Amino acid sequence: MSVGNMGVVGRGDFDAAQPGPQGPTGATGGLVTINKTAHGFTLGQCVRYSPLGWTLARADSEDTLAIGVVVSLPSADTFIYAMTGRFEVPHGLENDTWYYLSADVNGGLTSVRPGISQPIVLTDDASHLSVMQYRPDFNRPGDDTGGTEGPAGPRGLQGPKGDRGSRGLQGQTGPRGPFGYEGATGSVGPEGQQGIQGNTGSAATVNAGYTATLSPDSAALVTNSGTSSEAVFDFAIPQGDMGPAGLTGPQGAPGTGVVVRGVVPTIGDLPSTATAGDVWIVSANDEAYVWTEEDAWLDIGTFGLYQEYLPLTGGVISGQLEVSQVGSGINTTSIGKQAGYTGQQDYGTAYGLFAGQTSQGNSATAIGPLAGSTDQGMRSVAVGNASGRGGQGTDCVAVGNNAGRQNQGSNSVAIGSNAGREGQGTYGIILLADTTDVQDTSTGHIHIKSFYAHLSYTKAEAWNFSDGNVNVSSLSVGGVPLADIKIECGNAGSFA
Repeated sequence: MSVGNMGVVGRGDFDAAQPGPQGPTGATGGLVTINKTAHGFTLGQCVRYSPLGWTLARADSEDTLAIGVVVSLPSADTFIYAMTGRFEVPHGLENDTWYYLSADVNGGLTSVRPGISQPIVLTDDASHLSVMQYRPDFNRPGDDTGGTEGPAGPRGLQGPKGDRGSRGLQGQTGPRGPFGYEGATGSVGPEGQQGIQGNTGSAATVNAGYTATLSPDSAALVTNSGTSSEAVFDFAIPQGDMGPAGLTGPQGAPGTGVVVRGVVPTIGDLPSTATAGDVWIVSANDEAYVWTEEDAWLDIGTFGLYQEYLPLTGGVISGQLEVSQVGSGINTTSIGKQAGYTGQQDYGTAYGLFAGQTSQGNSATAIGPLAGSTDQGMRSVAVGNASGRGGQGTDCVAVGNNAGRQNQGSNSVAIGSNAGREGQGTYGIILLADTTDVQDTSTGHIHIKSFYAHLSYTKAEAWNFSDGNVNVSSLSVGGVPLADIKIECGNAGSFA
């Protein structure tokens, strides 16, 4: 009510005897971080705390005034308000202007002083503002000179809730909040569904190749001569050192001697009765049969050149013994398991495991495990493990581990480990004194590789070494002009 003609408007419905609800504790420095699911606030809005939680402020009542201004929005469920301080907040307001809490728009600001005056924001420029709360002024419009404040009026009724204010501009990301402690480990989730079974993959294969015995001081070696999915492992195993002599065992019982009586064409031609220990060879299958004490014939196995032993001890072998060789040549030599086994031609020599095993040509020589094992050409020489192993041509020379191993061309020479290993050309020469392969499939090439120099000639010319120089003149092998001469070494400029 008014007092005299110069009184001021009374404070109306403010009741100091009934304080409002306790708000949250503010943070040091005027910033407070609040978590509220789907708060819906925007930068620059004024907020307050009510019995129902955080909401927008409005200057239409002493109970709805602002506690701070939203200056950061970390997420849709978190906001940070300031009670004092300067902040970078794009606001869209007039620069360098005081703003009051609006009495018309929830959370809004106005530059026109309302009836309940709460100055709260001073803008600097388009992107900065300062929050500076002053004590609200509850005076109503009128002449406030000379009058005295009247008594407090009765508390008014709660007015209806105002309309929701328009959404403000999106503010910039605020400063990073304080470090949070790690939460407790959550419970284990349910087991997922069984996945769809994948397609069946192709099965890999692993086969054993050849096995060679090395000297006791050698290192064991396993190589894959196949592919990654179709592996063929070749083994080279050093022989063990000789162990100490064992104790002499007891005298064994007297053995049963055998007597080789001769050869018959088929099993049906074996005698109907014989003396225990009699042995006959059946030429149809090259098997030996012994007459046992049970008066029956017993097959004791193959009796050919590659038979390593008979499973019998003692006795005397007498009579005519015919031993057949599978190879068809004359004056041949084969030493080693299945050496020169099939189709060895005249004057062929095969020494070693599977050396010259299949179709060794006339006057060919194969020395070493698997040397010239398949289709070795006439008059060819293969010396070394797997040298000239497959399809060595006629009149070839391959010396060294895997030298000329596959399809070495006719009239060619490969000397050194892995020299001309795959498809060496005809009339080619490869002399290798290095640790890497030299493969040269061209016709008429000479390729010499060592550690000392690297020279290359591309003319069909002869060559000789004199005073450290290379002189060339016309050169041919077997009447065929050479197209290319290569001499490779590591450090250019010298010959030793």
